Amino acid sequence: MGCSRGKLSCPMTRALNRRWSVATLSFAVASSSCIVPTDAGSGMYAYLGVIPSMSQDAIDVYRGIDDFGMTLNNVRVALTREDGSLAFDSTIAITPGQDSIVLELVVGMKLARERMEAIVELRDEALVVFSGKEPVELQRGGGARATTPMIVLDYTGPGALARVIEMNPRDTSIARKSALTYIAAPRDAWGQAIPNVPVSWTLSDPTAGDITTDGVFTPRGRGETWVIARLPTGLRDSAKVVVAK
Repeated sequence: MGCSRGKLSCPMTRALNRRWSVATLSFAVASSSCIVPTDAGSGMYAYLGVIPSMSQDAIDVYRGIDDFGMTLNNVRVALTREDGSLAFDSTIAITPGQDSIVLELVVGMKLARERMEAIVELRDEALVVFSGKEPVELQRGGGARATTPMIVLDYTGPGALARVIEMNPRDTSIARKSALTYIAAPRDAWGQAIPNVPVSWTLSDPTAGDITTDGVFTPRGRGETWVIARLPTGLRDSAKVVVAK
């Protein structure tokens, strides 16, 4: 388990026993002398431990994340100083579906004691899906380990700021051998459109027809159903469609 000095991407992670309980999802960061920061500053180091934990809303999103084609495959941990400079920045690959991670790191210090902001991001490639930040106190030699901070992760991915969904068309009818394409346009609290938000499409009565992942509805026979558009946050809207004779 080697590590190259000066690199920030040394994969010091290991999966713990899977508990299969989303409520216990956590990402623990402990101390080690393996991951060495590129900027050693004065040559002083601090050992830092943080415990990220998902908020209840984030847990709810996490439970259905597969419905939107997102996969958590890496975690980014960064520490910024009060002047805005980066003291530590590392991205580590994780196994999709992994519910616990141990990351070990060492932080280069410019002073014997520094106040920094710890940032944790759970990502799908470069896309930030969950994130959180918290101020931390670092002390040379690892004295800050006794006050391990809790960093709460919230869903900050696509559609996190959406407050309404505009569906088109609204309630309508369709011939039995036709197809109808639905569009769901998420908007924020100021009414501004939010682009590139994944949408999950379902029907209140699956026997009435089929709907694709792109929102194309094809009826199976006469009747009616509600076409439901849902965002990762759980925000949803629906429109009624009646299949004509």
